[in-house]
Parts: sequence; structure tokens; C-alpha cells
Amino acid sequence: MTMLPAERKIEPADAAPGKIDDYSGTFHTLRAKLVDSKGRRYSHLVRALRPNYARVYRDIALGYGMLIISGLLTVWLSLVGSPPVLTVVAGALLIAIGSPTFNSSSTKARISILRRAERQTSASATA
Repeated sequence: MTMLPAERKIEPADAAPGKIDDYSGTFHTLRAKLVDSKGRRYSHLVRALRPNYARVYRDIALGYGMLIISGLLTVWLSLVGSPPVLTVVAGALLIAIGSPTFNSSSTKARISILRRAERQTSASATA
């Protein structure tokens, strides 16, 4: 996805210098201006998306499964006499790794699309 060539980059007013902007607050202004390499608009891509409920249910089940296993392992560590600090750290890491936001492919894909659009916009602005 890229910005249309005639458009300029939109900077949010509250962006801190040196901070990567994910366009969460201004994406509505960019939506109509994004096109892919074949010239199709972002809105056409969104309309063509179809839900994959089997994958959704699988991911939710895996998330709950990891949460239950993490909790049981943390309780087991405390019962076998593991130091409390190790139990807390192990439980926190297991829960964080199993969380959907830690390893979300959709979040990574959105960030990748936005970074690519930002690079191409800045390249076309300098040309």
C-alpha cells in the first residue's frame, strides 16, 4: 500500500520527535489515499476480506490453553519450593508469550504496511 503521488504526508499534532507513529489517530485521513502496487484502493481490499472463523476459534482456544498451562505451571513451581522471584518471572514470561498481542501477525502486518507507505511517501516527496 502506498500513498497516492499527489498527496503529502500527514503529521499528527501530538507526535513526539523520534517516535514511530502508527497512525492510530489519523488513519481515517489516510484510508482513502492508500493504494497497492496494482493501483487498487485500501477500501477495495477491506471489502474483499472474508472472516476465517476456524482460525479465530483456534487462536482463542490456544490463548486460553496457554493461559491455563501458564497458571498451572506457576502454581506448580511455587508448590515444589521454587524461589518466589523465579516463580513470578516464569509466570509473567509464560503469560506474556502466550498473549495474542505479543505475537499478533495482524499487528505486525499493519505496522509493516504503514512503514512501507511512510517510506514511499517520503521518497516521493524528495523526488
